Amino acid sequence: MLVGAVGIITILTITVTERSQEIGLLRALGFSSTHIRYFFLGEAIIIALTSGILGYIASMTLLFIAQLVMPTMPVVFEPVVLIIALAISIIIGALAGWQPASKAAKLEPVLALRAE
Repeated sequence: MLVGAVGIITILTITVTERSQEIGLLRALGFSSTHIRYFFLGEAIIIALTSGILGYIASMTLLFIAQLVMPTMPVVFEPVVLIIALAISIIIGALAGWQPASKAAKLEPVLALRAE
């Protein structure tokens, strides 16, 4: 979980830096800092949710492969476990994305439009 959070922070920090002109344009068009923050938090949550789904699929695949090797081992799909795993992924994504999203929201429109 910690590695995923660090990955999200890194990706979003780089994204904020690379998209500063876009952020400046959105601010100049009237988007509030709250809109910008939610925009980047949404990206963080989508990244985390996608990672959570892929992680769950990978773990279930490995369990089914292990069941082929050891037929007595039971493998059960529990929807509750999937929901909990995805909820944790969303929470970690939102927490990890807060700092880069806040940084993006604090950019001044004029300075962000000048950045290259």
